[in-house]
Amino acid sequence: MLLLGCTRPPEEPEQPADASAAEASALVWNDIASIDELSTLAADAHKANKGLMLDVRAAWCKPCRELEDKTFTDPAVARVLAQDWVLARLDVTETTPAAESLQRRLGASALPWVVLWSLRPDDAESFSHGQLPEAGYVVKTFVTAEELQPHLVH
Repeated sequence: MLLLGCTRPPEEPEQPADASAAEASALVWNDIASIDELSTLAADAHKANKGLMLDVRAAWCKPCRELEDKTFTDPAVARVLAQDWVLARLDVTETTPAAESLQRRLGASALPWVVLWSLRPDDAESFSHGQLPEAGYVVKTFVTAEELQPHLVH
C-alpha cells in the first residue's frame, strides 16, 4: 500500500516552560572581588557602550535573593540587562580583604547594594584610576521590576 502525503511535520523547537527563567539564565554575571576587577569591567562596558551594574550580595541576604529571583528574572528587566549592561557581582557571603575594601569604598554598609553606572567618558576614566564615580542609581532594598526599569536607561 502506498501512502502519499503522509509526512511527519518538522518538530517544533522546545520552548522553556518558564520564559522568565530562560531570560534570567541568559544573564552573564561577572564575579569580582576587587576594585581592579571592577575597573576592568567598567572599561569593557565603556568600550561596548553599555552601562555597568554591580550587585553586592550574600547568600544569607533575603532581599538579595528576592532581587535575583523576582526582579532580575522579570523578562523585561532581564532583556534590558542582557542587552545594555555589563553585570558584576560581589559576593560577600565569605568575604576577602579585597572584597571588604571594595564594599567599604562603595559605602555598602547594608545589603542588598546594587549600583548602576551609565559610564560617561569621565566615569570610565575615574575607574581606570581606581576611583569610583558617582552612581546613577543605588538600590538599598528589594525593588520590583517596575521600580527598577526606569533606572535601566543609560
